[in-house]
Amino acid sequence: MASVPFCHLHVHSEYSLLDGANKIDALAERAAKLDQPAIALTDHGVMNGAVELYSAAQKHGIKPIVGCEVYFVDDHKVAGDRRSERNHLTLLASSTAGYRNLVALCSRGFLDGYQRGKPTVDMDLIAQHSEGVIGLSGCLQSRFARRVIDGKEEEARKHMELLAEVLGRDNIYFEVQPNAIPEQKILNEAAFKFGREWGRPVAATADAHYLDGSEQCFGNHQALLCVQTKSTLENPKMSFSGNEYYIKSAEQMAADLKRDHPDLSASEIEAALTSTVEIAERCSLEIELDRRLIPSFETPDQLSEADYLRKLVFEGLAVRYGDPLPDAARERADQELEVIDRMGFSAYFLIVWDFIRYAREQGIPVGPGRGSAAGSLVAYCLRITDVDPIDYDLIFERFLNPERISLPDIDIDFCERRRGEVIDYVTRKYGRE
Repeated sequence: MASVPFCHLHVHSEYSLLDGANKIDALAERAAKLDQPAIALTDHGVMNGAVELYSAAQKHGIKPIVGCEVYFVDDHKVAGDRRSERNHLTLLASSTAGYRNLVALCSRGFLDGYQRGKPTVDMDLIAQHSEGVIGLSGCLQSRFARRVIDGKEEEARKHMELLAEVLGRDNIYFEVQPNAIPEQKILNEAAFKFGREWGRPVAATADAHYLDGSEQCFGNHQALLCVQTKSTLENPKMSFSGNEYYIKSAEQMAADLKRDHPDLSASEIEAALTSTVEIAERCSLEIELDRRLIPSFETPDQLSEADYLRKLVFEGLAVRYGDPLPDAARERADQELEVIDRMGFSAYFLIVWDFIRYAREQGIPVGPGRGSAAGSLVAYCLRITDVDPIDYDLIFERFLNPERISLPDIDIDFCERRRGEVIDYVTRKYGRE
């Protein structure tokens, strides 16, 4: 059949440790070469490659879709034994909120649900972080798949209905994979059946663990699995069935679906492929890589952060140098403030000034300042430091230089016994997150 729009939504990279053999830039490059408009990343239990995928996809002119194949359990807080059920579930972020929710899910999985070496989540946890998340029914290791294979279709239906309640019915897609495995064929037929019953699209995926179908890529992945299972290529404890789990072209996906399901019509196969692009079009993510996410500082009288910082600095100048203000101090303050404003660090200085002010008001001893920050007249006027940079001929550019864009580094010493009070103050003011 003629080529139809398609993109991969179930993909593993090297961040699926000892299971995925893909480098992320190579994934984006191959998808672009195959004229696929987007590519997803769904590593096992982690979002470690999300930013790398975002950059690589932009570099190669395709859309990044970040996701995760989470480890799903009945109760993520109850430690289970080897007999406890643990399934896979494919989740994709359709928005920035969804991205944050998937990151939160992964973190909670490690912090609260670490079981048998894996970060796990349950339905209640997914419900807490459901905004902007799209769910696919999953691979052969999913809860839906295991119920279907075990002949428990009603339980499979109940699981998907629960997932639909949590994510929203419009955010549920049934996943089919053409890989020639007999059990997978049974699962695919059930996915097509449920899709028709629910009026929901079926999405074709390849569960790609390596880049292409070459013997080298296949062999490299086999070797990786042997490292994971402490076995050898001659006697592997674990291996994938057939050379099927790579970034296939749309034509190959269509041919493999027809191979596994000869009764499927051309329109049904086309729909399974094009629905992947429809999902990709629903996904819109912006990760601000070129901006430092510094908390905003609440200023009085609706002043801007830069204006309030200037006000505090010139008040401090009067205290430090008296009246009339020396021209050298005024000029240097103006120059430093201009650089600080241009580099977007006004809020940073206000935040540091504020918690040092709090510490002094609470009688918590604060050091005079160390390192290159002592070269800042602004820091001196704010009493962040207590060393006069003009008197000691210290250089501001060693601390903050427009030619070297990096966050300011202010070394501050608090009383060891009470510095926790300062941390608590900052936490209360700006939020634990």
